[in-house]
Amino acid sequence: MGVEPTQGSFEPHAGFEDQERHRAPVTSAASITALLNACYGDAPDLHAGREVRPPTVPADGVAVKQVVNHYRTFRIPRAESHEIGFQWFENRRTVLESFTQFAGMGRLVSDLRPDDFQQYRQRLAKQGLAGRGGLGVHALNRAVTIVRGMLKYAYDVDLLRFPVKFGKSFARPSADPLPVN
Repeated sequence: MGVEPTQGSFEPHAGFEDQERHRAPVTSAASITALLNACYGDAPDLHAGREVRPPTVPADGVAVKQVVNHYRTFRIPRAESHEIGFQWFENRRTVLESFTQFAGMGRLVSDLRPDDFQQYRQRLAKQGLAGRGGLGVHALNRAVTIVRGMLKYAYDVDLLRFPVKFGKSFARPSADPLPVN
């Protein structure tokens, strides 16, 4: 007892029921937003004719330890080929271990804030790397440069989605002597 289609009415084509059954339901505004972000995130690659690749950053973020390990692995061939000296490589290792202890190994890099970097810089200036005495201007400059360089590297190689904000207090110190009154 089917109804005969009249002129101008919609008649589904073969397999229409299967298409309806396999369509992914959109249940919330969050899922719509996620779908749009996925589409618009791929748009620049598609328009440029590039292959769309899966994201390199996990959804939950990257831990400090992962960034440190990736950066150290990147630097090992430079030390082995003598592009950088052994002492500079060891100094870099010591600074990165100190930073990892300060920030926490499992802490996400995206959770680091400018006040964390300010506290780390103050710790270096007061206690140094080994906790025996504060760092001088040049050693502090080197430590700040190493940490900033590591996080810039992580952003450049797509370990991080956004560059890290250090704040004004984590800048390299001036080598000029303090004015005397």
